[in-house]
Amino acid sequence: MNISNQDLKNMQRIAQEMQGKPENEVIEELSQMIKSGQLGVSTQRAIEMLKTMAPMLDQSQRRKIQKLINRLMQ
Repeated sequence: MNISNQDLKNMQRIAQEMQGKPENEVIEELSQMIKSGQLGVSTQRAIEMLKTMAPMLDQSQRRKIQKLINRLMQ
């Protein structure tokens, strides 16, 4: 799976905007942004990107990514 530079820049910008917010609030906001198309990626593409990144993260980060994936699949 290829993740473009634009995708990475977009993820970095969003991460900066979410900094300092409670985890559940961030997960809810991100899931809504993805589902609404606001981020410019489909829900399926977002899930693929998250699954691709997960092995590179520590256990705590993987847990958060999994929570987001679960929310996106609802």
